[in-house]
Amino acid sequence: MKLDITARHFALTPAIESFVSKKVGGMELFVTGELKVHAILSVDKYLHAAELVVHADHRVCRAQAVSKDMLDAINKAVKKLERELSTHHKKEREKEIRKLRNQRKRGVRP
Repeated sequence: MKLDITARHFALTPAIESFVSKKVGGMELFVTGELKVHAILSVDKYLHAAELVVHADHRVCRAQAVSKDMLDAINKAVKKLERELSTHHKKEREKEIRKLRNQRKRGVRP
């Protein structure tokens, strides 16, 4: 997994950096290949925004979240991405199962 973190308009602390890496590390369950994540964290007055861009399995997924707390914004963005990646993972799995069933119907052994 490759993780890039960009902090805009505030100083990135080691605590936030480790929190992001821990949260994003759970997404590896839904990906078969290499996972590249770019986290863009920004602060505008009282709003904290987190944008996560994931490149995985020839696919790009993106999620944004805004909150009054940075950790809460990161949590919301990660939940959105996990939902999207799990849906994609289920579709790919169903596609493989359909392929195997069609091969069995035709008498081809995998």
